Amino acid sequence: MIIAVDIDGVCADMVGGLMPYAKTAMPGVKRGDLKDYDFESVGLDKIIINEILTMWEKTGEYLHLDIIPGAVEGVNRLKKKHGIYMISARDQFGRVHQHTEFWLNLNKFKYDRLYTGAREKTTLMKFLKIDLAIDDAPHHAEQISGVGIPVFLFDASYNQHVKENSLIKRVYGWQDILERLE
Repeated sequence: MIIAVDIDGVCADMVGGLMPYAKTAMPGVKRGDLKDYDFESVGLDKIIINEILTMWEKTGEYLHLDIIPGAVEGVNRLKKKHGIYMISARDQFGRVHQHTEFWLNLNKFKYDRLYTGAREKTTLMKFLKIDLAIDDAPHHAEQISGVGIPVFLFDASYNQHVKENSLIKRVYGWQDILERLE
């Protein structure tokens, strides 16, 4: 089986990395207050987010994101039996791809291929013949399942509105993923 694994929100704690900026915009805001994928519910609009991510590219901040608990162990256990393609919407240009690859390797993730710049993931996943996707973004889960690829939706405060169906199954961490696949 070939499994597509998203990075931000599934392996890297992008929300944790952005929360200090959200707290500047809205003091007292908590992680659970995030109700939308684009951070607008916690005071950060798309322009500010883009400025932050551009700064991160220049400063290498992507290299300092925390790891989602169990991600390294989970990905590496899956890699023993399956093909693992890391597929991210992060930019593919500039240093972001290099920072992403470095972060994955530094943290000892084992994978077959890395694809960045996948804002719309369905075409790439169909081309790569992906059998299962693991993602946290509501729009990606809906788009990917819309072309017949099963999705494990990594549980987050901002994807609670997505309903499970025959192709979208909510998972509650890496241990849950491993139990379903092993």
